[in-house]
Amino acid sequence: RVLFRSFFDKCTGKKYLCQSATNLGGIKHYRLKSAESEDVILLSESGLKIRFRDKPDVGEKNIKNLFLQL
Repeated sequence: RVLFRSFFDKCTGKKYLCQSATNLGGIKHYRLKSAESEDVILLSESGLKIRFRDKPDVGEKNIKNLFLQL
């Protein structure tokens, strides 16, 4: 079973849940869903660091461990 990580947009403070990770063209991308509006965004690893870098859930260690295995 997979636990989803919560991330918070640094500009709006809105909560997003990471739903999945995939490789596109050799670059890791993350699919996140807004907890409020249910909008879905797809961000590269770099985009994730930029958009969510100021919140406590985001850091290099957390990005590497987006999913916790039970």
